Amino acid sequence: MNSLKLSVQNLSKSFADLKVLDNINLSIKNGEFVSIIGPSGCGKSTLFNIISGVEIQSKGEIFIDGVECKKRKGETGYMPQNPSLLPWATVEENITLGLQIKKQPVKIAKKRAEDLLKEFGLFEFAKNYPATLSGGMKQRVALLRTILFHDDFLLLDEPFGALDALTRTTLQIWLMRVWRKTKSSILFITHDISEAVLLSDRIYVMTQRPATIIKEVKVFLPRPRKLENLTRPNAVKIESQLIELLFNKNEIE
Repeated sequence: MNSLKLSVQNLSKSFADLKVLDNINLSIKNGEFVSIIGPSGCGKSTLFNIISGVEIQSKGEIFIDGVECKKRKGETGYMPQNPSLLPWATVEENITLGLQIKKQPVKIAKKRAEDLLKEFGLFEFAKNYPATLSGGMKQRVALLRTILFHDDFLLLDEPFGALDALTRTTLQIWLMRVWRKTKSSILFITHDISEAVLLSDRIYVMTQRPATIIKEVKVFLPRPRKLENLTRPNAVKIESQLIELLFNKNEIE
């Protein structure tokens, strides 16, 4: 099996005369957790849209499992910034939506959903509707829906960005637990530097638009991770490096 789940090579994207992405190169190994950080509006979500097949790049190649992949819809589990749950559907019905799209038999889809809900502590909410759930609970359901659609390779675009600090921290810990269980390859967008350090094996830093990658930062912290890992000198040093890369005008202008 190819050791790389994803390889993005020399990728650029323009909308008419507006160049958004410029010569992006990045990769993810199988089972690796990789984050992308960069200024707001620099094109991180556009990059995800391209990788997932929602958008088409202007130039460059995308390889999944070592094979150039031109039609990528269905090759990833993609959770966008606002992964709205269907208000008229129960939790169970919402997370099986992707399997219905794939035309998986209803009994098999329900069994997979039931197993996943039990494993990650949501089974008691299976018959609830989204309106009865907290913001953090809705994000858990949206994440399980994404995993159930494609648990091998996940694109998560700021999944916790709209949550309060305490709920966000709880969800970060929960996501690490889910990741250890699923062994998914994850590409994760965040504006939270501490979140990137806590979760990631590696972090790519993007510039302002037209965005390119100016640095790949490796995170040498033991796993499984705990919040106290962020107080280690190595973690503090990584955060300082990322802050300098993001806010040093000589680097990003």
